[in-house]
Amino acid sequence: GVQYQVRRKKRSAAYLFAGVKSGPNVKLGGRYRFRDSLWGDASYRFSEEVFWVGGDGFTSRTRLDLNQPLSNKTLLRWANRVDYGEETNGGEWNTRLSWIHRLGDRSAFRLFGFVRGETDPEILKARGVGMGLRRSVLRDWFFVELEPRYAWRKRKPDQDREGVAQVKLRLEIIIGER
Repeated sequence: GVQYQVRRKKRSAAYLFAGVKSGPNVKLGGRYRFRDSLWGDASYRFSEEVFWVGGDGFTSRTRLDLNQPLSNKTLLRWANRVDYGEETNGGEWNTRLSWIHRLGDRSAFRLFGFVRGETDPEILKARGVGMGLRRSVLRDWFFVELEPRYAWRKRKPDQDREGVAQVKLRLEIIIGER
């Protein structure tokens, strides 16, 4: 995908974006982000995103992240997200608590636990744990992230939970200011 920054102020920013999601489905939308301090070194970031995905229709995504630095290299982050859309089951939500440690100028490690669910029907879809390693490679603007995790999930309220191991690989290119 591609993202264009429309407006930027000291604590807020607005973006337009376009991309491809899950094969040939086009994704178009906009995002507003606001960040500020809470107490001491603690901070929060709020964002609202409205987007359209071909085949799925419109979705609204609300995020709230709370950050508490523990040292100059370590951060505790509580990340929360709720999606409401034409194809969602009520509100689809997730919450994640992460311990993030910078290993150097080019890499970071994190441990996390997460819970994910829906409001209609009310179901706790998954809970799990994982870790991630993020590193810039080849250039300062090219990042690779490897994220193994294990989740106990269920797709329907009447099903038993099943354990599932997953590995995610993310590639990220940052163009412009960081």
